[in-house]
Amino acid sequence: MDTQLSFLADAIAAKNHYYHNELAAVFYKSMCLELGNAIMSNETTIDDMQQGCRRSEAVALDFTKLVTKYFTRQHNIDFYAQALNMSAKHLTRIIKNTMGRTPHTVICDEITHEAMALLDDDRMTIGLISEKLGFSDQAAFCKFFKRQVSISPTEYRLKNKKSD
Repeated sequence: MDTQLSFLADAIAAKNHYYHNELAAVFYKSMCLELGNAIMSNETTIDDMQQGCRRSEAVALDFTKLVTKYFTRQHNIDFYAQALNMSAKHLTRIIKNTMGRTPHTVICDEITHEAMALLDDDRMTIGLISEKLGFSDQAAFCKFFKRQVSISPTEYRLKNKKSD
């Protein structure tokens, strides 16, 4: 887990890397998968893991689990704060201190990573992808994706198709 966190920190710091966002998304997903594996393994229970953590780390762990579970349906920080029985402001403070990013960034990165994975499948239309990721319409998804990745979903799809 420390290795994934280190890779993620390096990827975030590498602002000059051409694939900065994609690299950070991959390492973030890797960290989430390792975290999920630790949680789901028979060797480590959630209680055992949380006993070794401070309260803020336990909140960050719970937040990450919630994001992984609900990011396709819930994009609003208030949902996660309410699920964790705290204000959005308090959640933001905890996540920023423990993860070095805002809850909004964590949610957006998860959505972006999933969008990239779905865009790699040419059989799925952009409209279907936007619906699957919980956007009100295709235009909202395209605007979000372009803001995150700096190219439109169509451009991303074409760019990745050429590199295959």
